[in-house]
Amino acid sequence: MNFRLPYPKINRGTLIFFILFLAAGLTAYYFYNDNRQKTMLLKNPDLASKEEVKALTAQVGKLMELPQGEEPQLVTVLDKEKLKDQKFFDKSQNDDKVLIYMKAKQAILYRPSTNKIIDIGPLEVTNQNFTATIYTVRGNKTTDQVEKTITDQFSNIGIARKDAAKKSDYAKNLVVDVNGDKGDDAKKLAEAIGADLGGLPEGEDKPNTDFLIILAP
Repeated sequence: MNFRLPYPKINRGTLIFFILFLAAGLTAYYFYNDNRQKTMLLKNPDLASKEEVKALTAQVGKLMELPQGEEPQLVTVLDKEKLKDQKFFDKSQNDDKVLIYMKAKQAILYRPSTNKIIDIGPLEVTNQNFTATIYTVRGNKTTDQVEKTITDQFSNIGIARKDAAKKSDYAKNLVVDVNGDKGDDAKKLAEAIGADLGGLPEGEDKPNTDFLIILAP
């Protein structure tokens, strides 16, 4: 003789409550995990910058074959009007991204808002086109002002990265000629933003750009 155990009876109200409870729990976990990741990135701007480059190269890599063997520099188009004399940026818009591959000598103009590659061109590395990284010290309130001074006076200098400085004991702004081969331009840049010239401070990461600008509080 076969016996069949009866299925437990669950009323409709209990079932709906269970589903809503499970959905609420999953939603709460998602927002908790998302907030935890964002907090971690805010505390580590260098990690945030690397994560942005990683995400963009992954996305652009789905649209085209990317150069291998190097990590690109990332530049954001902040004011397309200041780039109108450069043919590569003819079709650019503010907030477009440029992936710059120095070894491969290739630049890729990408528009995140439409997930489209706008232009691809050879990168001409000359003394007329430089990139700079800005390290800011906690408490600095002049970052936007300094960046505007640079973009207004030096259309050939692009701000590739902005990170937090490792140290906080800087008394004055500092400009570093990262590779030691652009002394005259570094001097002009330092004079424009009221900074000293110097070497890479001990403890600071060496950026993959022409200049490093450290902004004191």
